[in-house]
Amino acid sequence: MSYGKGVIGVASHYLGRYREFDRCLAQLKYPEGSIIDWQISLFLPMNYNNMIRTMLTEDFDWVWILGDDHVFNPNLLLNLLKHDVDIVLPLCMTRIPPFQYVIRERKEEGYVGVKDDFLDGKTGLIDITNYTVGNAGILMKRHVAEGIDAPWYENDKDEREMGRCDLIFSQKIKDNGFKMYLDTDSPLGHITHMAIWPRRDSISMKYEAITSPIPFHNRTPKIA
Repeated sequence: MSYGKGVIGVASHYLGRYREFDRCLAQLKYPEGSIIDWQISLFLPMNYNNMIRTMLTEDFDWVWILGDDHVFNPNLLLNLLKHDVDIVLPLCMTRIPPFQYVIRERKEEGYVGVKDDFLDGKTGLIDITNYTVGNAGILMKRHVAEGIDAPWYENDKDEREMGRCDLIFSQKIKDNGFKMYLDTDSPLGHITHMAIWPRRDSISMKYEAITSPIPFHNRTPKIA
């Protein structure tokens, strides 16, 4: 089966982040003629938009958008391409507590994560067009980008601190009549820094190791 050729876009900072990601990228299997397009700057929406522009200005059929904080199976991209839909994403979790699915609903109080049991009992491909998602591993066909006015990614004017350009793009997908799917059988790992702390049980007086993500390292846990 031919999947066409595409752009494997990587959004990164000048110094990069994780060697585990680099190793996964080096082992990735992808269709002949595809390219890896590193977009390196401090501005995420610009990085994502430039990947799409690379696809449109050259003869490519799709773009796969990655951040450099992921790990994945070498066959992940090929598995996503098999679905032949407008947009499909692998199953990914947030990298900070409470480690939810990167799937949100837009409500009056803002973007709210779906409940923990959202996917219980579900397998295979799921239509999530009515939700907003993070862009981790999003695979987009060329006709989708051609059907949405540029810039595709832009920060939410009402979310000046967080930006949320990926969630805004999700809404554009829906507004322009395209379908977005989640492949529950294709996981994507999300890397985070972790600190290992010692903790003592106050009853048994035994010690154990606990973890906390580095973004919360200033919240030193009690030893007992």
